[in-house]
Amino acid sequence: MSLSHLPFELLGLILVNIFPGERKYYDVLNLRTVCRKHLKRVFQRFPLNNGTLGNFNQEILALLSKREKAGLGLLHWAAFCGYERVVQQLLEKGADISGMDRNGLTALSQAAMKGREAVVELLLEKGADVECKHIIGWTPLWWAAMKGHEAVVKLLLEKGANVEPKDILYGRTPLLWAAERGHETVVKLLLEKGADVDCKSDDGGTPLWWAAKKGHEAVVKLLLEKGADVESKSRDGRTPLS
Repeated sequence: MSLSHLPFELLGLILVNIFPGERKYYDVLNLRTVCRKHLKRVFQRFPLNNGTLGNFNQEILALLSKREKAGLGLLHWAAFCGYERVVQQLLEKGADISGMDRNGLTALSQAAMKGREAVVELLLEKGADVECKHIIGWTPLWWAAMKGHEAVVKLLLEKGANVEPKDILYGRTPLLWAAERGHETVVKLLLEKGADVDCKSDDGGTPLWWAAKKGHEAVVKLLLEKGADVESKSRDGRTPLS
């Protein structure tokens, strides 16, 4: 099969793992040039079938396994980019679903961070830990809520994710982050699952305090309808009204 007919996402996944030094080539827009320069010899030895992992044998998998230990692994990259088909194939080849990249994130966290609903669902079906945590306390739900990925938040909650994990940097829960970022639907989903409407971050800020500070009117209205305390004070004595 001609290199030009292979899916760009698959070429990129292989490239960043075999030639990690070529950082500028992470951009798939450069892949046509890169393929001619670096990948021709790879695909001559390991031909692919219809753009799948097809004949990837143990030698190439061993090479990719070494990259897993060095940084962003192939599974993490595929999850981050939302390449469901490639994630499926890598899992079938034995990729470590609970492994962490150099940033301490699992493939599930990477997918949740980017809002890759289909990949999140696949990883959960394959046994990924819905509560997997970064050392800072970031869970997949924390990432999805902060980024405003409504569908992923809903999916993780349906799978039993803890609604109120706190990060250790600021003591913020998913609700606090969603309110501060103005993600109204996410705020509603979290509240419906029992999130504390008056939870406080380490600085004493509540969801209402943060939403008011950032000017998110719809979120403020929602929180007030849910009974948020308008007199709650932050550490410096400020209320949502001050």
